[in-house]
Amino acid sequence: MYPPAARERPVPAEPVSLPAMPKLSPESRRVAICAAALLALCLPFLGYIVDDAYISFRYSRNLLLGEGFVYNLGEHVEGYTNFLWVLLLAPVAGSTTAVSLVATVVGLIAAVGSIVTVARFPRELGVADRYPLLSWTAPLITATSLTTVLYATAGLETALFGFLVLRGLLGVYRDKVAGRFGWSSAWFLLAALTRPEGCLFFAAAALYRVAGESIGRTARTGSWWRWIAVFVVPGSVYFAWRYHYFGELLPNTFTAKSGDLREALTLGSDYVLAYCRRTLPLTAALTVLAPLSWLAPKPGRGFLIATTALLAVFTLYIIVAGGDWMPENRFFYPAVPLWALLFQEGLRQLVARAIPEPRRRTVIIAALGTVVIAQAARYGVAMPKRVAGYQRWDRQALLIGNWLVANGKPDASLSLGDIGQIGWITDYEIVDMLGLVTKEVSHLPGGYTRKDPEATAAHIMRVQPDYVLTINKGRTRYSRPRPIPKMQKALAKRSDFLATYRLLLDHRIKKNRYWAVLRNVNTTEASRLSPAVPGDFADSRFDHWVATGDAFGTQPTSNGKLDERIWGMEGTRSAASIHGAVGTLASTPFELRLPTLRFVVATTAVSNDLAVELVVGDQVVRTATGDGLGTPSFVHWDITEFTGQTAVVRVRDAAPAHGATIAADMFRQQ
Repeated sequence: MYPPAARERPVPAEPVSLPAMPKLSPESRRVAICAAALLALCLPFLGYIVDDAYISFRYSRNLLLGEGFVYNLGEHVEGYTNFLWVLLLAPVAGSTTAVSLVATVVGLIAAVGSIVTVARFPRELGVADRYPLLSWTAPLITATSLTTVLYATAGLETALFGFLVLRGLLGVYRDKVAGRFGWSSAWFLLAALTRPEGCLFFAAAALYRVAGESIGRTARTGSWWRWIAVFVVPGSVYFAWRYHYFGELLPNTFTAKSGDLREALTLGSDYVLAYCRRTLPLTAALTVLAPLSWLAPKPGRGFLIATTALLAVFTLYIIVAGGDWMPENRFFYPAVPLWALLFQEGLRQLVARAIPEPRRRTVIIAALGTVVIAQAARYGVAMPKRVAGYQRWDRQALLIGNWLVANGKPDASLSLGDIGQIGWITDYEIVDMLGLVTKEVSHLPGGYTRKDPEATAAHIMRVQPDYVLTINKGRTRYSRPRPIPKMQKALAKRSDFLATYRLLLDHRIKKNRYWAVLRNVNTTEASRLSPAVPGDFADSRFDHWVATGDAFGTQPTSNGKLDERIWGMEGTRSAASIHGAVGTLASTPFELRLPTLRFVVATTAVSNDLAVELVVGDQVVRTATGDGLGTPSFVHWDITEFTGQTAVVRVRDAAPAHGATIAADMFRQQ
């Protein structure tokens, strides 16, 4: 017998090796984690655009349309201070969605760029290897600062300006240490084209560089004058162009916001103190740590001393300028990463010089934990209320703008104070009560929002715009508004104003605060609307409406007693459902006579069970729901195809869940 054949054993396959993932450096890991934290913190703010951003948007739109750098057509008034931002947004300014999206994305990229730049400083200063854990401090403070988070997505040029300044400061330090010409002054040129404060940062950087070369601390290359020329030559060309175009040495916004130095100093001091109070733990620590940063090794020591001096001068500038109205102290945005850098390097020197070796890691971890807790406390306590407040104002301005577009006179003129979003939506000719885009007001005596009230009112009455919008305490009765701002009070006291203007719309923006739109009786019609239904909800009973179920009760609800989440319903009463009840409210049949049916609806939940329906015959032909946030939304239905037919409007609440309600009013055909 032959031995059995040996079984063939399979040859083991060679293991497949996957390409190794590139290993991130410690600096890259810090940047990635801090950038992720920034993006996460920005989520609640997405969609919120500061009202002033729409001023720049409108300049960009007119530039896109070939009208030039103008707000009102034909008026060369420099009502912006962000030339580069206006230029950047012009290609997409034809659409609200596109320009808002691009402004938000660019702001986020710039904010991340600031984190990347501030994270590079330890390496450039030559201290990255000394207690590396401390190098988390500056990017962490920058990423989690409420000022950084809010203005990364607010539609303004603030984040871009902050990045350009920070990048310029890093560049000038590297150029000075290397003793080379460098192009870092180009960053300051871009910053100055983005905001005028860029000139201040350039002057400080130039002084730092020239002083360093003059005393022989760097190679005497004689390149400083070329470095300055990169900024001065194109900057001078731009200045000559803008003077030729606008006819003013300074922007009109500067004139509007100046005029009373004593008042500006008071407001600016309050502005700085308010920021210090909001950031008290870090501000107090910075007061101690900033001088310690001056003990850093050369050549970084000189840069940190110069940075401290720059921040002191910049704070003084903010005081003299009077601050501004925007939330979370926008002016301090470019200072945040610089303060964070001084905080970080001062802490590094404290640990190295005063903390024994066995305890250093514990102290560093405790310091980082304190920073995180201090920053998180501002979000946990105040953020939900602040976000709601910002978004509510934004939505109310959107409502007023859309209402004017739907019901106002085409190509009209409008006088108001908060010109941003309403001016963008309506595209009306604007008479600015605050003077940002109106020279006749900006050149009056007085500070910002406090120009001579009587003279401001006199100018408005000389122009006699088609509409005037006032902010009032309480409702407007008998076409006599009760404004809060002084210039509007002066306007309301004039007999010629009361004789010329009549109330068109009274819109509640929050408790006991109303926007009143008044029309010029000589240039506008009383109303282009006709009732759509046999009755509305102005009376205390449901005339010509039939309620079924328990949701709507037996009478309309006073707007002062609506669910607290529903703000801005116009008039005195609305059809509103009750928590936890279901039912319908249907009009008696009426004829569809005009092309459009419009109304306002608000819901406190997103649900198809909370809806307004149009029923023609036995068919539901149109349905609308609210946004679920309690914000009144204007709805316009095209009903041309049903003209001449009989219809019923039905408000339906089929959501039994507690907290789900609907309110509706102002049903009109037009």
